[in-house]
Amino acid sequence: MSQIGVIMGSDSDYKIMQDALKVLRQFELDFEVKISSAHRTLERTVDWVKDFEAQGGKLIIAAAGLAAHLPGVVAGSTILPVIGVPLSSGAMEGID
Repeated sequence: MSQIGVIMGSDSDYKIMQDALKVLRQFELDFEVKISSAHRTLERTVDWVKDFEAQGGKLIIAAAGLAAHLPGVVAGSTILPVIGVPLSSGAMEGID
């Protein structure tokens, strides 16, 4: 079981997060990646968060561009620490 979960809202977010994933690999940290939208697949997202916690996960990194609701949905579904990463995309450039 991975101790770090990295969840992103879309494939385009995954492309932006490649450097962050590279750093996790450089530090030899055990992580898993999930693509799941807080808007399009809410139930699947919450189920993944709860399963990750139940299986012994320790930290979740939630990255999203445009409307960045994913970190809030994740944080509201777990007692684990959640790091929200706003991604610069769209008109708001990650500041929403």
